[in-house]
Amino acid sequence: MSRVPNRTQPNRQEATPLEGALPVNAKELDFAIQLFQAGLRMKIPVSVSEIRGVDFGDNGAAQTLIDAMPEELRARFVALEGRIIPRDPELRRGAFLVLKHYERHPLRQAIYIRTIAFHLLANSSNRNLWEKWHTPIAEKREVPLHPAVVEAAATVATTGHGQFETTDFFSAVERIAKQKYPMAG
Repeated sequence: MSRVPNRTQPNRQEATPLEGALPVNAKELDFAIQLFQAGLRMKIPVSVSEIRGVDFGDNGAAQTLIDAMPEELRARFVALEGRIIPRDPELRRGAFLVLKHYERHPLRQAIYIRTIAFHLLANSSNRNLWEKWHTPIAEKREVPLHPAVVEAAATVATTGHGQFETTDFFSAVERIAKQKYPMAG
């Protein structure tokens, strides 16, 4: 008689990948990104219990998404009750604001996944890729995003790990900029 492992969640190989996030309205995503960034700067406490997050089905699926994150970001998230919750207060606040604002929105999960995917891409990709898509303004902390970047974040397919493929993302930004913003791109 063979022994069955005593576990309730699938391991990484068994976890079902996420479906790609649905496309969302670019203006809506731009607002969600700004809301998320505002949460990163806030100085109020937000407990883990205040973040219910988006349900990814089970801890295996949630952990798969975390495991696929770039190494420097992976430690900033935890899988809890089938959800991905940021460990650090800044990310919790940003996530809380986005999730709370879109609580009843039919595309809540897609907006949240795309916002987090954008944050991960912005914090893990080569800075040289971004130089073309913004113009620094004096000493401000935030730099306005080129509209093609926002449109790409709102429409480019996400991976089964809830992220953007860097090459696909910036190819889409280039294409959108040439089509819609030829003078700015």
